Amino acid sequence: MITNPVWPSLYLTESLSSWCCLAISVLIQGLILWHIGKLRWWKAIIGTFVANGTTTFIGVILLLPLLGLWLEAFAGLTYNNWLHLGTFNLLTWILTWLLAITAGSLIASVALWMCCLANWSRRFVVSVVIANTATVIVACLLLFYFPQTIR
Repeated sequence: MITNPVWPSLYLTESLSSWCCLAISVLIQGLILWHIGKLRWWKAIIGTFVANGTTTFIGVILLLPLLGLWLEAFAGLTYNNWLHLGTFNLLTWILTWLLAITAGSLIASVALWMCCLANWSRRFVVSVVIANTATVIVACLLLFYFPQTIR
């Protein structure tokens, strides 16, 4: 049954790894880390590039498709079966976005902590979660409003 799997995380993976999404994300995340995370501006810039590179490679290219496959297997055995839903339902999209935000925030937090020697505080983690949420929102907007131009 896994010959040609298509599930929401593959669409989100493509959108998150597009150049326009990465460029917008670097700008937004840098400003959030500088303003909310209280990192110095140069640490915010360097940290944003390191965190985005790490998150793109580990999270978007490797982890998110595997999490999407796991989510689709879980959904197929549980709520999709119980509620007679298909793959592209609102609940699966929301869970995919939450998995992307959680995985991206965890990877980016560790990368920023190691790169910038940032203090591991509530403010730091919240700023990373806000920055990654903004990135996933940008990716979703690009995916839904410009589906053919994100490549």
